[in-house]
Amino acid sequence: MRLHAAGNPRRGRLLHSLQWLVAAGAFGYLIWTLPGVRGDAGYSAMLDAWLGNAVLVGAAGVCLLRGLLIRAERTAWLALAAGIALWTSGRVVYLHLHSSGDVPIPSLADVGWLAFYPAVYLAIVLLVRSRIPRFHASMWLDGLVAGLAVAAVVAAILLDPIVDATGGDAAEVAVTLAYPLADLLLLGVTAGVAAAAGGRPGRGWALLAAGLVVFAAGDGIYLYGVAGGWYQPGTPISAS
Repeated sequence: MRLHAAGNPRRGRLLHSLQWLVAAGAFGYLIWTLPGVRGDAGYSAMLDAWLGNAVLVGAAGVCLLRGLLIRAERTAWLALAAGIALWTSGRVVYLHLHSSGDVPIPSLADVGWLAFYPAVYLAIVLLVRSRIPRFHASMWLDGLVAGLAVAAVVAAILLDPIVDATGGDAAEVAVTLAYPLADLLLLGVTAGVAAAAGGRPGRGWALLAAGLVVFAAGDGIYLYGVAGGWYQPGTPISAS
């Protein structure tokens, strides 16, 4: 999502350069995770942990600078920066637990990961209020109802496989099911924004929606991988 510097060309160039730097890091990490590139190298702390986390820190940094340097939509961008930082903290904890061979469900990693969602919800709400002045409360209600309906269907589909994979432990089932439901709610809100904008929400929202689709898909695959015991860090799933 391109960042505008509210009439300050120097700030605009700085933020735009940082965007490209983070994008290059993300692309490089994605390429590294491909089986044909990685080969038999296995898990690499330098690339899988440090590079992957550096990309997330960079993304949070871009949002943070956007919020600090530019007054317009400041709170929204700071909330988004906080959400990415919380997700990064969860990833750091997960990698530490994985290296020790013990990743309980739930764990401290889940605290950071699940805290990501309220922060991003807040950021989206604030951005919508800023960019779509006539986004009425009834539109939020319609989006919430649609999101809950989809979430109910997904819960019905995923509940039995999750119960089987986790052995029926209530805490594991609740935490594991929370991720796809939260992802779907994010997608539902983003789709609602697009509808409210007449199907032309702009390039920024299109990029945000595409990113959330990839994020939700990766989250779903990760969910089954962890439940089935076959997920390993450093695969394309990690890059999503």
